[in-house]
Parts: sequence; C-alpha cells; structure tokens
Amino acid sequence: MNCACAGWVTALETAVRFITTDDETNHVLVVGAYGMSRFVDYTDHKTCTLFADGAGAVLVGLSDKPGFLAGKRLARGDFYDALGIYTGGVACQVTPADENNGVPRVQFVKRVPATFNADNWPPLIKGTRRKSGADARRN
Repeated sequence: MNCACAGWVTALETAVRFITTDDETNHVLVVGAYGMSRFVDYTDHKTCTLFADGAGAVLVGLSDKPGFLAGKRLARGDFYDALGIYTGGVACQVTPADENNGVPRVQFVKRVPATFNADNWPPLIKGTRRKSGADARRN
C-alpha cells in the first residue's frame, strides 16, 4: 500500500478488517518499509525533519484476547500535491534535476496551512477513541 507515512497503519487496519470480515482469511503478514533518507535535502529545514528510514513486520491473526480496538481513516485531498519528489527522472516539470545535481529530492511545492495538523488530528483521534470505547473506560 502506497500511503507514505500512513502506510503502516493503513496496512495494519486493512489486515484487521480482512481477518474480521473474510472467513477465508485467518492470518495476514503486514510488512512495512520506508526509506526516504536518500531523497532528503538536509539543508531544507522544512522537510528534513519529517522523514526517517525504518521497517517492521507483524503477523496479524484472530485471537480470543482483545487486540486491535478500532481504526478510523481520514483523507484530505486538497493538499495531495503539496509535498513530493518532483525532481529527477521524467518528473522535471517543477524543478529540473540539474538544479539538484541530478538527485531526486523531496520538497514542498505548495503551502500547507500552519494549523493543518492541529485542525485534523484531534477530531480523528477523538473519533477513534470513541469508536474503540476507550473514552468510556478512561472517564
């Protein structure tokens, strides 16, 4: 699943949904790997702190014990083109690869509102907590 930094949680939630809704699926191996450091320009302080490399795997299966409590997804398509790798290869419309010594790099090309995370994450987290019943257990 190509979902950038949300790939792992998207794949995990998808695996859980398959297991709980498809009688023929008993186990799903979720493997995630992210290797963005080769595309990071460490002089660009707007992007260099956003990316790191990592990998992990988990085997998901049915159990009698509580495990995955809830999942909730939100897609905001209005900033789909704000951040990406727009250099190198054939994608040279925004910044020619020559300007970056021929190396593709991740960059912002569209401004995202400063309040984007503060506006979108709290309702998503609260909705997931409500869905999982965590609000009732904590209060």
